[in-house]
Formats: sequence, C-alpha cells, structure tokens
Amino acid sequence: MQPTRLPLSPIDSNQNTYRSQTSKTQDINYQIQFQITKQKLSTVPDSRQDNNAVYMSPRNTKLKTQTILSPNCRSPLTTRKEIKPIQSPYNLSIHSAQSPIKIVNNTAQNIKQELDYFKLKNSNLQKQILNLTSEIQRGQSNALIKELQQKIQLLTQMNEKLTLENKQLQQKGDVNQLKKNVEQQLQLIDDNEKKLKEIQENQEKYETSKLDLVKNSTTDYITQLILDLEERVHILIVENANLNKVFNQRIKLNERFNTLELQLKQAQVQFQKVKVEEKLLKTKYNQIKKK
Repeated sequence: MQPTRLPLSPIDSNQNTYRSQTSKTQDINYQIQFQITKQKLSTVPDSRQDNNAVYMSPRNTKLKTQTILSPNCRSPLTTRKEIKPIQSPYNLSIHSAQSPIKIVNNTAQNIKQELDYFKLKNSNLQKQILNLTSEIQRGQSNALIKELQQKIQLLTQMNEKLTLENKQLQQKGDVNQLKKNVEQQLQLIDDNEKKLKEIQENQEKYETSKLDLVKNSTTDYITQLILDLEERVHILIVENANLNKVFNQRIKLNERFNTLELQLKQAQVQFQKVKVEEKLLKTKYNQIKKK
C-alpha cells in the first residue's frame, strides 16, 4: 500500500509567493489529516486540477476537505478569519522548504508506527484475556477437586466403618461355625430320637412282661416291675425335657443364622456399592487432575 497525495490547489500554489516574507529557518506547524488509498505514488502534481481533498488518519471515518494554508497566507479567494484546523493524531512539524512527497512519507511512517502500536496492544489484551480465562478455569477446577476430595474422604470413612462392622459380625459368629453347630444339633436330635425308640420298645416289652406277671400272680415281682417302670418313666421325662431344649435351641439357632446371613448380604452389597463409587470418583479426580 502506497500513500498518494492529491494535486495542490491554487491556494497551495499561491503560498509560494508569501514564503519569501518568512524566514527560511522558521518552522511552521501544520495539522493535516491524511487518507490512505490503494494507488501508486504520484510524483508529478497536476496544477490544472482544483482539488482541495486531503488525507485522513485511519482514526477518522468521515472524509473532510480543508484548504491547507500557512499562518501568514493571504488570498483574495478567502476572507481574513482564523480557520480551525482538523484535529489529527499527529502534529507534523514541516519546514517550508519540504516537498509534499516527504509529508506523505512521514505520515505513512507514523501510521505504520500507530498500526504496530495497536497490534502490540491487541496482543497484550489477548494475553490478559487468556490469563483471566485460565485463572477462572483453574479456580473452578480447584473447587471441583476439593469437592471430589471431600467425597472420597467421606467414602473412605464409610468404607472403614463397613469394614469394622463386617469384622464385628465375623467375631459374633462365623457362618461356617454356625453351620457346624446346626449339624451337631441335628445329629444330637437324631441320636435322641433313636434312644426314644429304644425306650418305647423296652416299654412295650415291659408291658408284655407285666401282663405275664399278672397272669402268674406274683406280687413281689409285680412290685419290682412297678418300681422299675417308675424309674423308666422318670428317665423318659428327663429325656423328653432334654429333647424339648434341643428343639428350642435348634429353632433359635436357625433364626440367628438367618438374621446373620441377611445382615452379611446387606453389608456385602453396600460394600460393593461404596467400592464402585470410590473407583468412579478416583477416575474422575485423576482426569481432572491431568487437565
């Protein structure tokens, strides 16, 4: 892109007649606006064209025309009153002997410097935005990590509590030991039933012998048999009481075994759930930590 300055107006050409009145070493400050167009640099101005358009800075959006006059310029085409210069981002100190091409080159250099400044400023703003975004994400990640750590700690405490309860249940009664106890009780019941059958058979034999004694009418023998019978009846009563105790113990053992087995299953299910949740939370925590 090369800046182009439009041809000088008649008023600009008229300024040369007044330059002799001022000192050649005196600096004149102009406030000029420029417009950069996609044209080739023209080094030969056409004095026949009357064009007062001047260049504008990229900061201005509206194209304004302003006749460039020196402070001491007097022309019959203009009245004697102060002309307000158009504000420009640059105050150019131009010697009266400088050419219009040099003015355009200086302005293009200033515009390039301004463009570099805005590029640098834009880059700094983007860095600040990235830093703020990363800080916000880091704050959210830290909060999520703290929450996950609290959940993991809570699950660890629950896991320890369940492990302790499981140990207590095992101390109260091992399932295998309970099964052995139940089998022993069942064996004892079978033995007692066999003994009961033997007693019943002996009783039947006794009754048969009693009938035989009655037939023989032997009083002493009958008395002895009665005593023997009473003793056997007493033994049967004791054995019956023992059998009742065994049956009651068996019922209690079955109830206790069922209760402990149910509690153990519930504890195992809860323990497995806690293990699964702990693994999921650890996996999520590791993924967030890697980010």
